[in-house]
Amino acid sequence: MFIRLFSYFSFVVFNKARRQKILLLSFVGLALSSFSLLSLQSVMNGLQKGLIERSKSIEGEFFIKISNSEIQNDLIQQLKKEKISFQPELELELLIRNGKYFTPVILRGVKQHKSPLLIEKDQTGVVLGSDLGRKLKIYYGENLELILANYYDDFLGEVPKMGVLDVSDFLLSDVAEIDGSYAWVRLAWLQNLIRDRLVNRLRFFSENDESKVLAILEKYDANQAYLVSWKDQYASLNYALNLEKYVMFFLFSSMIFLIALTISSGFIIFYEKIKSEMVSLWIMGLSKKQIFRKIFLVNQLLNLIFCFVGIGLSTILLYYLKFYGPSFFPEYFVEAKLPVEFSLSNFIVAAALPFSVCTILNVASLKHFFRHQDIFLKSLRETY
Repeated sequence: MFIRLFSYFSFVVFNKARRQKILLLSFVGLALSSFSLLSLQSVMNGLQKGLIERSKSIEGEFFIKISNSEIQNDLIQQLKKEKISFQPELELELLIRNGKYFTPVILRGVKQHKSPLLIEKDQTGVVLGSDLGRKLKIYYGENLELILANYYDDFLGEVPKMGVLDVSDFLLSDVAEIDGSYAWVRLAWLQNLIRDRLVNRLRFFSENDESKVLAILEKYDANQAYLVSWKDQYASLNYALNLEKYVMFFLFSSMIFLIALTISSGFIIFYEKIKSEMVSLWIMGLSKKQIFRKIFLVNQLLNLIFCFVGIGLSTILLYYLKFYGPSFFPEYFVEAKLPVEFSLSNFIVAAALPFSVCTILNVASLKHFFRHQDIFLKSLRETY
């Protein structure tokens, strides 16, 4: 009986003679909501993943901040003993000057770059972030003065130490925080300038090493050395990315709720038009509860089918964009092609959210229609 009932409902919804236009449009809207929700989440995930990966290619997965210089050699030996790959750094905040242009900068002295974006750069001089270079109006080969306000010249007294280097290269990571604030030099040159073989950062580019590093750090006091993850370092950026997801999710949830309201309204009108068919089922011996349950299941199946239709169409589009998609923007844009990141959670949300909202309103519309105990008896009296 259920299959016949489903076939009849589908016939009434889609057949040209008895087509319920508002119901059909509502189902199409449901498919579009699943389509839009999956497409938006996948593209947003792709954009956010690209930003995070570009940032991590410079910042690494995490780093150890060494506050006590006395333990640095012992800590480095412990890491080497465990065969953990890391990048020792000396990070200082200072001023750089090019003629009349001054700007603060975070300078990193690096012995051997493990960052994929920095390995191919010319490290004979100073490597500047691209935005930082534009701010200083400087070009390749020009001299750049580095002024260390926290270190003073032993001979001249209260005069800050200063070094001069040529600009050997520029780094474009497409991450504003990095391109506008960072510069890199050779570790030996920076240590020679401050007259100290100091290292205050140990940077790691493999997430799998975190548990081993934490085990080693248990031997030291937290005031001497502690671990800082990428999420901790960029907590505000991580918060902004999550907030962006939540806002878009809320907007699409509101849209889905409106579509579900339309479906619910369409069902109420639809029930009035097929009341005589329901009366026939009641006369044949089905109870009101059985009719309620069967119609509810038919509606749920229709909702589920249209949800999966939207997900299927979205999957086809996203697959095309990921592997064969054209460039929508000029090459100097960060993402010339729309990046797509497939995720099981995206598929679950795109199916579960519209279906759940429609289920709630489906129950509400049926209860509204069956609110009177003698609904079928009244219908018979009106007919005969």
